[in-house]
Amino acid sequence: MIDFWKLGQFDFDKTKKLYDFEDINQANADSISGKTIKPVLIIGKDYQPSK
Repeated sequence: MIDFWKLGQFDFDKTKKLYDFEDINQANADSISGKTIKPVLIIGKDYQPSK
């Protein structure tokens, strides 16, 4: 994957994106279009991703 990244052929930013549960249809559309590879639905409004 690093070789692909160095060639500009792998965008790590597209591997995961967080979506509020209300945006489930957008998450699905982004996954289908390739805008994001791994849409993650957040159900709890107080969720904070670990760093």
